Amino acid sequence: NKAREGDLIVVSGSIGDSFVGLNLLMDDDLKQKSLVDTNLVNKFLIPNPQIELGKNIKMFATSIIDISDGLISEIKHLCENSKVGADINITDIPISLEAKKYIDSNIFNHLDLITGGDDYELLYTIDPKDEKLIDENSSIIGKIISGNKINLYSKDKNLIDVNKIISGYKHF
Repeated sequence: NKAREGDLIVVSGSIGDSFVGLNLLMDDDLKQKSLVDTNLVNKFLIPNPQIELGKNIKMFATSIIDISDGLISEIKHLCENSKVGADINITDIPISLEAKKYIDSNIFNHLDLITGGDDYELLYTIDPKDEKLIDENSSIIGKIISGNKINLYSKDKNLIDVNKIISGYKHF
């Protein structure tokens, strides 16, 4: 299936927990300051792929991809494969309260979390008429547009150039 112009862009769960967890495992300074959140570390160590959700949404989703390589990377893949673009608001991307503490403390930022990877959540698109079918753990983060440009808008509605963002895991 392919995303179509006008479709809503949806993500399951929260984005960036695994990125924070991995960095907490690797950063000795954070360990010494006792800033390690075991829930976030476990998000990295014990991934929980959204298999049941995938089964539930396949009947109405126009496209589905897992977020193993980072949200921005997966949005790029989804748009390239469907030959469409996207409008996304960074403030609509769900960040857990635990991960938000690290943003608020200026240890990490939103871009770190949405490019990090290993979330094992789902990114999917739906026809707006199916919005009521989205489960309570999923969030609408944007809309599919014509063309091939991905527009990521900051909190202040400024455009963030996603082409300059190093994102996602590089397999090769």
